[in-house]
Amino acid sequence: MAQSAGSPGDRLLNWKLAHWPPKGMKKCGELPIYIGDHESVTAFALSLGEVMAAVSDHIFDECRGKTPRWMAVPKVVFGVERLNLAKAPAKASRRFTELSDLVKRCGSFSDEDKRKLEDWFQRNPQGELVAHKPFVDMRAYVFTRGEARPKRLRFYESGLVLAPAEGLGLIVQDHRETIRSKRSDAFSAPMARSSRGWDVFPVGG
Repeated sequence: MAQSAGSPGDRLLNWKLAHWPPKGMKKCGELPIYIGDHESVTAFALSLGEVMAAVSDHIFDECRGKTPRWMAVPKVVFGVERLNLAKAPAKASRRFTELSDLVKRCGSFSDEDKRKLEDWFQRNPQGELVAHKPFVDMRAYVFTRGEARPKRLRFYESGLVLAPAEGLGLIVQDHRETIRSKRSDAFSAPMARSSRGWDVFPVGG
């Protein structure tokens, strides 16, 4: 399918409207995971490769060669023997040296918290603040033929397309209900909290 002109976001949106979810593939429960034979997954991967080639200049010029998360590009894996699903509590983390950047990326603050942040930056001109936001980290551990270690992939926002190893059925093991221990956190008393749920802590002065 020829890609229409427009921004990288428009190109990807048009592609997804035509190709997502993948046609003729089996969905894994309620998750955005699709399993197809080698031929159908190959056709899907080639189509995805075409649209990614069309936005590659933007990725290299504006994103330093790393595909940004907002693009939510589906992940494709061939030769899969086993799929393990897991989830655990996690946190997103961002660092800031300017209040304006903090507000732009994390949301507004109450008048009291804003005064605290302004005062801290004035007293610590070389300091840095870190903002944390909790979320549930859902990952797929994808075991492929010939590889000793699984691929650890985040897939919930982007989607995942799998082709089983030739001659084998793909085994899915769902460990999402298994309780995993929470890692210790050095940050426990936030200085401020944004309107979007980001807790802010000082990390240097």
